[in-house]
Amino acid sequence: MDTETNKLKYYFVKDGYLSGFTQYPTEGCIALPSSVIDDDKMYDKAYIVDDKNIVSLSERYNALEQLENTDWKVTRHRDQLASGITTSLTDENYQELLTSRQQWREKASRQQWREKESD
Repeated sequence: MDTETNKLKYYFVKDGYLSGFTQYPTEGCIALPSSVIDDDKMYDKAYIVDDKNIVSLSERYNALEQLENTDWKVTRHRDQLASGITTSLTDENYQELLTSRQQWREKASRQQWREKESD
């Protein structure tokens, strides 16, 4: 990574949203690599802070949409099993779907962007 990508910015938090940044360590700020946050979107409340973790709302909404778009597959699979008919998904496909849904669920609940400050 280049030096600019690794450069840290220190973001202020107000009412659960990122509200500004400084180039210098400041009490109460969250330190993040400059490549993590799109500063132009920051002022549109595009990021929320949850327990000092940064959540990109667009990524959160995308994960929620993926969950919603696959609900029917889970329901169909369970209904087919309960009815004793052949399932449309193989056991392997169903497990892959469940794994993906868990990843989306985790992303929807909290997207951790914090990285440890390198020496």
